[in-house]
Amino acid sequence: MIRKVLLIISIILILNFFASEAVFAQGETDSAIRFKSIAAGDFNTAAIKEDGTMVAWGDNKYNQCIVPPNLNDLKELAIGYGYIVALKEDGTVESNNDLGNNYIPPDLKNIVQISSTSDFICALKEDGSVITWGNNSYRQCNIPNDVNNVKSVSAGFEHIVALKSDGTVAAWGYNSEGQCNVPSGLKNVKAVSAGYGFSIALKEDGTVVAWGSNRYGECNVPDGLKDVTATSARGNHVLALKGDGTVVAWGCNYDNECSVPSDLKDVVAISAGGKHSVALKSDGTIVSWGNRSSGQCIDSSSIGIITSVCSGDYYNKYIVSNKRIAQMKYGRDDDNYKLSNVDFTDLKCISVRGTHVLGLKENGTVVSGGYNFYGEDDVPRDLTNVKAIAAGMNYSVAVKEDGSVIAWGRNSSGQCNVPADLKNVIQVAAYEGHTLALKEDGTVVAWGNNSSGQCNVPKGLSNVKAISAGKSFSVALKKDGTVVVWNVNDNSVYKVPNGLKDVKEISTGSDHIVALKEDGTLTAWGNDLFNQCYIPDGLNNVKQVSVGEEETLVLKQDGSVIGFKYPENNRLFIPNFYSTQTPQETYTISGYLSPDIVGLPQKSHLKSNINVELVELKRNIYTGDEGYFKFSNVPQNENGYTLRITRSGYLEREIHNIKPNNSGSEIGSAENPIYIWGGDINKDKSINMLDLILIAKLFNVNSTDGGKYIYNRDLNADNVINMEDVIIVAQHFNLTTVDYINDKLYDNNSIRELMLYNNT
Repeated sequence: MIRKVLLIISIILILNFFASEAVFAQGETDSAIRFKSIAAGDFNTAAIKEDGTMVAWGDNKYNQCIVPPNLNDLKELAIGYGYIVALKEDGTVESNNDLGNNYIPPDLKNIVQISSTSDFICALKEDGSVITWGNNSYRQCNIPNDVNNVKSVSAGFEHIVALKSDGTVAAWGYNSEGQCNVPSGLKNVKAVSAGYGFSIALKEDGTVVAWGSNRYGECNVPDGLKDVTATSARGNHVLALKGDGTVVAWGCNYDNECSVPSDLKDVVAISAGGKHSVALKSDGTIVSWGNRSSGQCIDSSSIGIITSVCSGDYYNKYIVSNKRIAQMKYGRDDDNYKLSNVDFTDLKCISVRGTHVLGLKENGTVVSGGYNFYGEDDVPRDLTNVKAIAAGMNYSVAVKEDGSVIAWGRNSSGQCNVPADLKNVIQVAAYEGHTLALKEDGTVVAWGNNSSGQCNVPKGLSNVKAISAGKSFSVALKKDGTVVVWNVNDNSVYKVPNGLKDVKEISTGSDHIVALKEDGTLTAWGNDLFNQCYIPDGLNNVKQVSVGEEETLVLKQDGSVIGFKYPENNRLFIPNFYSTQTPQETYTISGYLSPDIVGLPQKSHLKSNINVELVELKRNIYTGDEGYFKFSNVPQNENGYTLRITRSGYLEREIHNIKPNNSGSEIGSAENPIYIWGGDINKDKSINMLDLILIAKLFNVNSTDGGKYIYNRDLNADNVINMEDVIIVAQHFNLTTVDYINDKLYDNNSIRELMLYNNT
């Protein structure tokens, strides 16, 4: 009997041991990032990780997806136009960029919730009061006197909806569509959400009420909808989370933002973006759908360490992660273009041209997806042992382990007619009508369309290590880091820039070339008609580059991805989801500015919109109506920083040698701000007779006088150009920028001297 008991105990212990090992092993292999909160913006998405740090991806035109290393302990996020605002666990509010920090009131604390959609922010305090800042064009920042005891707030497009503790709702601001006309008798509400011209209320019984604009059906709550636990509205659509973890959507569906994935379940949080939707699942992963124009719809469960990027036409941008494709931009998936039906897993590499996607798997087989107009996706059934691939416009090329080449698809220019004696090939390149092959001996062979001499390989070309093809030209990268380009016209725009060297990678679009240098920087040249040779200032630490028809993608050394076209367009950004933030010692530079006009109150529109530039870091922000500005996450600089202060009609001012310290550097105060002098109308850095003449020419003109009124001559912004503006000029007559205290060392102990100078 004792032996049986001991045997049973031993079996149980062994089973428990192996069960623990299995769980441990599963935890080791399951590397998906876990998130606890999400927020969707107009063209980007942000999320808080379990460790309290954030990541953001999508449109990065204003660096709104770049996360400062010291932004942590986060509780909630809100995305506005060009910025992300974060609520911290301690009840304070910060932003990840200067645009978001612009108007955050100083000493803001005890915040329990934040909301933002366009260019203003509202926050709920512990005591149930609401505070707002930012654009107030429709008085959305003017809190009604009877709005108190608030439980939650939601910012729409220029209007705000607030839920009070008694279950009633208040709304104010822009009311063009009746979005602020709360239905009579509405009560027992437990949550609110505001969209573009409409408002949503979730009642205690799990039903939803909507009012305001209904041009896209955003107020057509689905019949029978119940058991709703949360709602989210933005743009022109609504998401509703049900108690069973499923999601319902209605409203505008032009970008499939309401096309909820059929298998989506176990959802615990939702966030509606401008034209996309995001859901957080109980396992901490994120699912998103809708518009992909800026890469805002990355799903976290499909993203690991990013190993490569590939850019096709405007609709097709891909990253390779976990040996599989993650489509991140637009992502056509209509009846003729089904990438989802292709097994793009266990990949070694991919190649993309236009809408054609070719993948080489680790086992040496090839998969292909796209429109298949010319059989470019009809991979030969017996094709195996492949070591390299190239996707052309509507045709495909593969190199086998034995060095032979096979091509299929469109053959209008003989681009698929592989030379019979071609062998010992290690790489191929393809574009629209011609094909290149690089041989083991470093020589190049070309065939197909030769209308521009793109197949006329230069005599003696050798020691080549990489090749690439454009529409009417061919490119070779030599082992010594130099580049050779050939077509009919050697003096064309494709001519290699003088002195270009140390190149380690090349990539081509239809009409231009981008070279990645050993130092991680890029050089671009070619046809620049549409600014396709644009490279963002300061771009460095690039690991890989891929040029598409309209957009360039780069993979950086830190594992993040950047996509760009030309300056005025959105910049795509995908973070390294697995990176950990290393805290850095950074500082703040803040202060108060004001026009030198007697009698201004502490808050005045004259104090707002003063441009403050942190010169060395090329960062700028604008003051709020208290004249306050704040730069966060400023690194130490032994040489000090320069602030450049400008406002139209005022004399530019620079403050030098600002050295931030642990207590922060505050320049001026609310009571004694730094002054700027009015009167430099013509921006010649002096206030003189020329400025008075410009004012005299429009004397007594007011803002209602059609196109005659010019605001920078109305120095006191009273909507009329009159004697008061002349007096302001007279007060500072013959002063120049050098009359400011330019070279004084500013620290917290010497500010008073500046104040005294400004007030004399």
